[in-house]
Amino acid sequence: MDLLEVSGVDIASFVKDQLAYRFSTVEESSFLVGDGAGKPHGVFVASDSGISTCRDCSTGNTTTEQKADNLISTQHMLEPQYWPNSTWVMHTDVLKQVRQLKLGDGSYIWSPGISSGMPNTILDRPYILSMYAPSTMTSGQYTAIIGDWSAFWIVESIRMKISVLDQLYAEQNMVAYVGRQRLDANAVDESAFARCKLA
Repeated sequence: MDLLEVSGVDIASFVKDQLAYRFSTVEESSFLVGDGAGKPHGVFVASDSGISTCRDCSTGNTTTEQKADNLISTQHMLEPQYWPNSTWVMHTDVLKQVRQLKLGDGSYIWSPGISSGMPNTILDRPYILSMYAPSTMTSGQYTAIIGDWSAFWIVESIRMKISVLDQLYAEQNMVAYVGRQRLDANAVDESAFARCKLA
């Protein structure tokens, strides 16, 4: 309470921003690797209720390396209508390996944006990095996913709410902030996605 009263910093806004950040990291992790038990079915977790193993491609990969031919094969698993809006998602450690991959003519599959404001691409499609995507380069592990993310639905039954409890702990001269949110997410059409998998 004393800090709220004397600080030149808007502590209440700071606390709310930190809660929002914590919520967003939990959501991102759940959307990618959630096991469906009290969490969404993450896109990197094979499930008949989400994205099944029929959307996996390991052709061309080794047990420890992501290969260019596999990325091409995975991309071609997408239904053609999903290509224009497709985006890759992978861990930064995987991107490090992918950026070193070349096609048969010696050109890299990673391309820098051709002008300011244009995204870098992998096989002409943009990508998003997440520290919650898989990064373990061992047999049977996923390395990347490509898809049209409009086919991944997020439904909120309770939008994020933050309650300020400034009376409950008044005797201790303290204020409590409680955050609450309820949502779920899942792929509504698995054919909009394809995953790279190590051999």
